[in-house]
Amino acid sequence: MHKPPGAFTDLVKRNFPPIEYGFAYGSGAFKQPGLYEHNAAAGSASGPMLDFIFVVDDPQAWHEQNLQGNRHHYSFLKWFGPRTVIKYGVVGMKAFQQDLCHWSQLYLAGRLQKPVAVLTPNPEAEAARQQNLQAALTTALLLSPKTTSLKGLFKRITSLSYLGDVRMGLAEDNRKVERIVAGSYDHFKQLYLPLLKELTLEAVGVAADAEGVQQPDTLDQKVELFSRLPGVLIAKIGSELGSSVANTSAAAAVTVLKGASAGVATELPMLPATVRKDIAAAALKLPHHRQLITSALRAVVSRSSRRQAVAGFLYAGPIRSLRYLGKKLAKAWL
Repeated sequence: MHKPPGAFTDLVKRNFPPIEYGFAYGSGAFKQPGLYEHNAAAGSASGPMLDFIFVVDDPQAWHEQNLQGNRHHYSFLKWFGPRTVIKYGVVGMKAFQQDLCHWSQLYLAGRLQKPVAVLTPNPEAEAARQQNLQAALTTALLLSPKTTSLKGLFKRITSLSYLGDVRMGLAEDNRKVERIVAGSYDHFKQLYLPLLKELTLEAVGVAADAEGVQQPDTLDQKVELFSRLPGVLIAKIGSELGSSVANTSAAAAVTVLKGASAGVATELPMLPATVRKDIAAAALKLPHHRQLITSALRAVVSRSSRRQAVAGFLYAGPIRSLRYLGKKLAKAWL
């Protein structure tokens, strides 16, 4: 980490209205080996990027208050040096919890599957964060071979939210996943080793030690693990399976997907355990069950990343957006 978490917290408290929960991430918060060496000279196209997510009760009221105090919004960036780019996003607590618990957008959830610097503790937000970490671990295990190293598992987790991202391969560093894991390996262990050793995973035959992870052999154990995928993901898989699942399961999957499309205005229903296991059993009968998971991930991330790209352009304006894109391209291609 470039700076202690307290430094980020102080920066936010001095320059922004109060928040319920927040975190810092990006190359300005956690070092990514090999990222800066090419662009260390003054005036280069790219420098560290520090990103914040602020979770608030009422985003509109927060923005109104923020506008009063931050008309010249980036004047405080000198605190971190002239070559550090800082950007932030604001989200309501309800939308935050929905994404982390169901993966309706996999935008905030994706960022919180990797190490972050938490700014302000909040029990409700932390509960959603833990559920998201468990879902990321489950998904990565299902996409991994029977035996895998911890580093391989962490790379798989990191890559989940980039599958289908419209920026990958163009304006994102093609070594991004490797750099994130290499720079934050100990932080990944702090996040995921306790989860790997929980009784809930041991019950389905997952075993972990310092060398790596061993996965279950029996079909029943695999069905149980598969059934723990987040709601939107397993609903998308259920809709793809069609007549291979029971009519009640297909109907429940459609209801979840309609709710996810409606946004936070609709409370997403919880899929019953019987529906989850029905979808899991049907999927695991197919040799391409891993492809079903990656296809579902791509569908969620692609839609979300397109929306974020458009929103970023509209909010930041064309000049600032092009400058930011230039920095991203420099990281990707230099």
